[in-house]
Amino acid sequence: MSARRVLVWAGLAVGVFMVGLVAGVVFGQAAPDVAARQIVREFAVSEPVTLDTVAEDAVAPTSGGNDGMAVCGRVPHLPVDDAIASLDAGLVVVHARTSDVADQAAAVLESSDPARWIVTVDDRVGDEVVATAWGVRMTLAAVDEHLLPAFVTGYAGRRGPLPECSPA
Repeated sequence: MSARRVLVWAGLAVGVFMVGLVAGVVFGQAAPDVAARQIVREFAVSEPVTLDTVAEDAVAPTSGGNDGMAVCGRVPHLPVDDAIASLDAGLVVVHARTSDVADQAAAVLESSDPARWIVTVDDRVGDEVVATAWGVRMTLAAVDEHLLPAFVTGYAGRRGPLPECSPA
């Protein structure tokens, strides 16, 4: 192979690398929600969306047609109707098995806008932490300081502008 051909291929390789690098920087800064969804995609599971009324004893629902009131912040107990209204409003609901785990989750999320999330205690969840958004669920064995904020960044507000919400 001639030296000129090697230089052309090397130049093309550098060009492709630079385009990829610039796209990665722009992608991460221009669309942090998309970048965050890429981070949690291995842990988040899409679920079928329903607009039917969900039973009052449903555990960590991801959709429904219930009437309730959207709330945000750290909430000791969240009725199913309010959980679904909050999901429908675009918030992320984090269900923790114990109050201590809920406190840990709230502490991890404190640096983000509390009008984007709710942390509540539900001892019926199968794992320590279940984060839900409209039609999406992420289950974790423990509070993860990287995945939990990424889930909130990736999924909060996907159903439209978030409502005005004062932390409870």
